[in-house]
Amino acid sequence: MTQRVRAFFGLRFRAARKIRQVLDELDSMDRPVKPVDPSGLHVTLKFLGEIPLTDLPELQRAFHAAVQGLASFDVELCGIGAFPKLERPAVVWMGLREPGTASAPSVKHLANRLEQQLNPLGFPPEKRAFQPHLTLARIRGRAPQRLMQLMDDLQTTRFGCQTVTEVHLMAAHSTGRRNAYLNLDSISLQGECSS
Repeated sequence: MTQRVRAFFGLRFRAARKIRQVLDELDSMDRPVKPVDPSGLHVTLKFLGEIPLTDLPELQRAFHAAVQGLASFDVELCGIGAFPKLERPAVVWMGLREPGTASAPSVKHLANRLEQQLNPLGFPPEKRAFQPHLTLARIRGRAPQRLMQLMDDLQTTRFGCQTVTEVHLMAAHSTGRRNAYLNLDSISLQGECSS
């Protein structure tokens, strides 16, 4: 039987002090709030699902073609939101703002390039518009009032800028209360940021 992994392309982010404070607050809420591990903060660019390990070489070729020639770029982490909506959260997320110009690399541009390379391999484009975000927690059941207040307080908070210097092909696996993420392949972005 062929071994399979739950794979996706993503960008890793550091849990800087202000972000870690939010994660600690979420962690203190216990059930039904299930925060992510600070070491696993990432933006999913393209979710692949369960794939056989034998597909990795073909995916890596598409990955390298999509990322080739792109420079590193800055993003600002700002605001807290929820899917499907703030009043009924199932996923709590932190938003991203890209202060660069339209011609500069961006998270959306990178996701679009991956979509173009992966479509011929049987991974069709997403039907929903791509909305880059860092998942902070998943909510199982009714959200506690403390969580609702925290999201209300932090809707417009700025959590600082980070530079995207690498893109990863990642695998997720459950470790009990949280998921862990393994890099299957990583590509460094070329060049320096403009700011």
